[in-house]
Amino acid sequence: MISTHMGYGFIFTYFLTLLLLFEKAIFPSSSLEIVAFSTILVLLGLLGGAFPDLDRLEQYGLSHRKTLHYPIGYGLLALTLIASNYFFDSIWIVGLSCFSSAAWLHSAMDILDGPFGENMNKGVYEHIRKRWIRARNWFPFGSLREWILQYLGSILVIPISPQLSGLYLIPGWIIATCSYLTVWALSAVYEFRNIVPKRQEIERKALAALSSRAQS
Repeated sequence: MISTHMGYGFIFTYFLTLLLLFEKAIFPSSSLEIVAFSTILVLLGLLGGAFPDLDRLEQYGLSHRKTLHYPIGYGLLALTLIASNYFFDSIWIVGLSCFSSAAWLHSAMDILDGPFGENMNKGVYEHIRKRWIRARNWFPFGSLREWILQYLGSILVIPISPQLSGLYLIPGWIIATCSYLTVWALSAVYEFRNIVPKRQEIERKALAALSSRAQS
């Protein structure tokens, strides 16, 4: 579910900013900026958590879980950006680190999901080695386990939001909470009207085929 990825992108980015704040000896001049822009940084995490799923627009020639999903590439990019901040010390680099870190988390989480197509071996495409990573099916799409994962993310957002800086006299917790709830609501409606029925049928066929091969 898109909102699950966005929520955990939000949370992961928050803890990344805390990590950078604790590293004042390495990134001294960016520390105050990180505090001032904490709301922007977690919202970049929210967007980064959604970015890979733009490849759902397969009518434009994209391929879902392949075109914009980079389970290794995004992680390497984030580490490179964080390391480069040692030399350039820029809030913009920190922002890009947050975005790419959340996109990596999304790509990695999709491996734990069920397959998007009928082939269980096609979970997420790994571009560096040019092969598909097998879907683990630990949190099947639209299942109770995925909803539990979603609600755990929602619970974690609650204590995080009050810690964020305000923007233009608007408290950070209002910006973060409204953004998160809006995304969650729109995502839930879209997913259950357009994606859930198709995905459940695809996964049912994939698991049935896998079971049939195991018995033969």
